[in-house]
Amino acid sequence: MRGVPRQAFLFYVTDDSHRRQLCASVPWSDGNVYFDGAADASNKFNRIVKALSPLDDQRTWNHWAFIYDQPQARMSIYKNGVRWWSEQGKATRPMAPCNRLVIGADGDAKGHFAGAICEVRLWSVTRTSTQIRENMVRRIPGADDGLIASYALDQFVQAGQSIPDRSGGGRNGVLRGTTVWALKPGALL
Repeated sequence: MRGVPRQAFLFYVTDDSHRRQLCASVPWSDGNVYFDGAADASNKFNRIVKALSPLDDQRTWNHWAFIYDQPQARMSIYKNGVRWWSEQGKATRPMAPCNRLVIGADGDAKGHFAGAICEVRLWSVTRTSTQIRENMVRRIPGADDGLIASYALDQFVQAGQSIPDRSGGGRNGVLRGTTVWALKPGALL
């Protein structure tokens, strides 16, 4: 992805009660990267945050990976295949079953992302540093252990278009709102 600071979300995953179970802002308007997980009935959630410095400009493509590892109580953020920030003791709440993924906005389809997103993958298993690094610049063609959903977003330019789930899970999406065509990165590094 590439983008500019804005009160916006890269992705937002909710449960049946519309509570955030996973979400990330890269970067928020204050220049920080936020990663939240596992909101409960009181809307309390786990969060890690780190300032993105220097701020990337709109032309810089980066690969971001976010890991919520509740058994290890660790939340981690990877940038371009390298662990960029991690905090132990943060992933303390179990996640509720999720039923909705919004890419480029929040759970109410507000807080629109100001940038470009080339691909999104969602996993049910914790990815290792090696897996993230080795797979960040290649397309995963189909089913892979723990891959829940995989969306290539560099081919769609019209609202209403179906976005196929390349994981084989049949969780196809629909493009909504105004889209702008952006050249995808040839290589992220």
